[in-house]
Amino acid sequence: MHNKIFTLIIILTVTSIVFMIHDYGSAFACSCVTRTLTEEFNGSSAVFAGEVVDIANTSSGHDPSGHGYKVTFEVDRSWKGISGERASVYTGMGGGDCGYSFKIGEKYLVYTYNPAEIQATGICNRTQILAEADEDLAALGDEWNIYKVKLDDQTFKIPYRTIDNNLQAIEVDPNFDSLILTIVSDPDKDGAVEIVIPRNLSDPGYSEDEDFIVLADGQETEIEEVKKSPCFRALVIDVPTGSEQIEIIGTSLTIPGQPKPTVPPVYIATDKNNYSGRENVSISGCTNLALDDSQISVELLNPEGQTYLQSPVYPNRDGSFAASFFVGGEQIINGTYTATATYAGETTTSTFVVPEFPVNLMIIVAVGLTGAVVVLRLGSRILRQDKT
Repeated sequence: MHNKIFTLIIILTVTSIVFMIHDYGSAFACSCVTRTLTEEFNGSSAVFAGEVVDIANTSSGHDPSGHGYKVTFEVDRSWKGISGERASVYTGMGGGDCGYSFKIGEKYLVYTYNPAEIQATGICNRTQILAEADEDLAALGDEWNIYKVKLDDQTFKIPYRTIDNNLQAIEVDPNFDSLILTIVSDPDKDGAVEIVIPRNLSDPGYSEDEDFIVLADGQETEIEEVKKSPCFRALVIDVPTGSEQIEIIGTSLTIPGQPKPTVPPVYIATDKNNYSGRENVSISGCTNLALDDSQISVELLNPEGQTYLQSPVYPNRDGSFAASFFVGGEQIINGTYTATATYAGETTTSTFVVPEFPVNLMIIVAVGLTGAVVVLRLGSRILRQDKT
């Protein structure tokens, strides 16, 4: 009798260890990961608001996307990834495949991801009915526009958005080393312009960042630098009532004898240099706004130079991007990994180190083995008592 009990205990212990290890690296269908709005926006291939005008069942048509429905939207506003008046988004049937239930005639705020070169969404994204999306809409702000200016043989994209005014044009003034914004402002109240300035177009200071000087109709106006990266600097500029022209002084490209500021085609960095294994590697960076492409190809190479993971990443309107990748599993090996980002045919790299055996998994196995030793000792004691 005791021998049977002992055998059962051993079987249960070994089975428990196996399940602990298996469950550690497995996930149930439609198990959503909670992300902040910023994380969701950075990780989305497109973010837009629009009305559903058609829903087509694709589950029986051998659709390459592997999704159940193709949903067509008439786009009202776009913050990222959509430039046309219509957009097609795929989603699942619902239930275990995480599909989102859309209705024709309803308006939605849609966040998409991009498997197999198509736009897709589901209940794990922040996609929601537009009338219920006040928090997201407040954080997203007004949609961004792109104005293109030429200098020498380059064309620069300048993202901007306005509050209570209308931006008519952006020009480079080489005589005064400045950017000139032609504005139609509200005659009754002050407004603002948020503008992203490529560093290789306008960047006062070479060894360190210096402040821009901004004039509204010749008078200095308030500015706030809200974001900067190795590729750009973003300003919010106060536009006084009735202003017609904003001058941003700091374009140093035309000063004789001064070197031109340089910006890499694409800049990439990881949030840490060392990872413990079985954790997310966060990658961020920016693109040169003198280049133009729809996506960045991010690839992780293991210490042997083999592709460990590859995924498209979609830059925001200001050229910035961010993504998170899980590193772990059976393919993980010890050493230095290389993250590469390719944009408009240009590639740059960053490196990080991952240990061979995940620390968390080591703890789980250690606990399991300790339990097994305890069980073995208990079983031996039972056997000795049985013999006596």
